[in-house]
Amino acid sequence: LEFRDRIIQVSLSNGHLVVATTSQCYVYTTRNWNTPIIFDLKEGSVSLILQASKHFLIVESLAVYVYSYEGRLLCSPKWPGMRPEALSRQSISLSTDSVAIKDQSDEKSVHLFDTNTGKPLNDGKPFIHRQEVIEVALDQTGLPNERKLA
Repeated sequence: LEFRDRIIQVSLSNGHLVVATTSQCYVYTTRNWNTPIIFDLKEGSVSLILQASKHFLIVESLAVYVYSYEGRLLCSPKWPGMRPEALSRQSISLSTDSVAIKDQSDEKSVHLFDTNTGKPLNDGKPFIHRQEVIEVALDQTGLPNERKLA
């Protein structure tokens, strides 16, 4: 595989290879390496790619974006005071229907969002744990109303 620009992030999971260069994102299916879906990145500063079975998430310096494997932007979850540049694999998790993001200003809070709309779950209130949250993870199977956050 050849790319016009320098590769900055790569992720292979769920039958898809997602490659972020300094200007574009390439989405390959493992069944066809010849014709990727290509779209321009908003900022070109991807720091993280997470994949779920139906879509993937890209963290750039100013925002978080959830895309379908067809390259369509599904949502960009956010809340006041969110700092995407500080997010890591330990502070964000993606499932087929939701995104969990640890609040960087309150280590006990986790914000939950619907991946199709970007709207906050839990009536817009973050989930507040009794102790500081070190890492977040969403289970990848089961029904949406039975989703577990660890």
